[in-house]
Amino acid sequence: MNYEAIKKIANLFTNTHKRLCYFISNPQIDKKLLNYSLLDMLVSVSSIFVIISIFKELLPNFFIIDPIKLINWYMMSFLLITNSLIFAFLIYIFFSIVNKIKKIPDYNLLSYQAIYFYSIINILIVFAFVIGIDKIFDNKWNLINIVFLILEFILFIYFLFKLFINPIAKYLIKANYSKKTAYSLSILSIISVFYINGKIQSNFPNYFINVIDKKEFCIQFIDIKFHNNIVNLKQEKGCLIGKCMENFDLLKIINK
Repeated sequence: MNYEAIKKIANLFTNTHKRLCYFISNPQIDKKLLNYSLLDMLVSVSSIFVIISIFKELLPNFFIIDPIKLINWYMMSFLLITNSLIFAFLIYIFFSIVNKIKKIPDYNLLSYQAIYFYSIINILIVFAFVIGIDKIFDNKWNLINIVFLILEFILFIYFLFKLFINPIAKYLIKANYSKKTAYSLSILSIISVFYINGKIQSNFPNYFINVIDKKEFCIQFIDIKFHNNIVNLKQEKGCLIGKCMENFDLLKIINK
């Protein structure tokens, strides 16, 4: 075992989480910090699996499903990274257009701010996704689920303002934009980019469904939905799982 390599990986994760914590507490556009944005985004995405695993261990009954087995974490990481980069690129395009109207020094830094913002909210996105899949198996909402989603929404709005809207507006104010114009452009950028990003994803209806392991989904779905009704367990279960995989359509399953 290469202990030196393990030490380097451990330091990488430690330094990334230190920078992310610093970014949350001091989200101003810092050129030195933003140089690490791509690296920190990659490390933060790879940490999500660990966070979900710990959450599952601490609260084993919170999810009906087993998200660790159900989700293809390599594909999930790829899509989260892709989504973050698309978001950052659209932010870059938006402010490059604004820059043509009125100069913004180093406006490319705003796209790096967007990457850092996504490095933080990706965990909220994954939790919301897992809860959504969980409700396919059991559509009964309990108080804990509702409170958890409300807290997620509040955190999302809080981070959206603190980590994105406010720092970008302050950066524009330093570039001699009026306060009203700066905040208006910052809010308009996020609305525009979310709208365009949503339109892009709507053309790919299986965008996030691809992260689900179909076989594992069918195994867990049959176990939870039909376990008590299956008489000849092994034979009937195998048959049901096979049919589920052959005709896998998550939208149809949701409507059943």
